[in-house]
This record gives sequence, structure tokens and C-alpha cells, in this order.
Amino acid sequence: MGKTIYNDAGVKVGRVEDLIISPDKNMSDVIVGAGGFVGIGGHDVAIPITQIQDKADKLVMAGATRDSIKAMSEFTDATDTTDTTNTTKRDAFVAAADQDIAKGKAAIASLAKQAGTAAADA
Repeated sequence: MGKTIYNDAGVKVGRVEDLIISPDKNMSDVIVGAGGFVGIGGHDVAIPITQIQDKADKLVMAGATRDSIKAMSEFTDATDTTDTTNTTKRDAFVAAADQDIAKGKAAIASLAKQAGTAAADA
């Protein structure tokens, strides 16, 4: 973290703020601070690791500019509890998943009961 990202012309275009590790334990994205000055007025963006190359111990993103990175959509961490919109969406998703699990368990119990009745009748 903290490593500078350059474009193919050698111009600094960003700095690595964080990494995203996928469930298969591979690095999937690099979080880069975009815009702002001294941490004020900027936002973070997620850049797929496939767009960044390690050339001679320098991170290079071909064709990138500070403006192109700044224009990217803002990355919001799913575990960021200060983002109430994100938290509300996550809570709604979990509630819906819990309901689906409960329906699935009820269906399994019903089928198990039917199978027991059928076995007793046979």
C-alpha cells in the first residue's frame, strides 16, 4: 500500500490505498485515491488488477491520467457502516436471504414428512 501508480508515459496518476482480495485468495482490485488534495475532496476507485502491470518494480496503468481515474465511479466498501445507504441495502439483502432460507427449511421439512408418510404406507 502507498505505492505510486504511473501511466505508460511515466506520469504519476494515483497511489494504492488498499487492495481487494477475492474469495479465492487472489488480488482482484486495487483501491486508488482519486482527486482531492491532501486527502480532502477526493474519493476512492477500484481498478481491476488486470489493468495494472508491474514494470521494473513500478506499477503502470497504460493510458491512465489523473482525470480518467478521477472520473471513475466511487468505490464504497461493503463493510463501511458510515454509509447508511450501503448499510440499508446490505441489511435488506440479508433479511431477504434469511426469508429464503426459512422457506427452504420449511419445504425440506414438508418433503421429509411426506417421505416418512409414504414410507409408512408402503
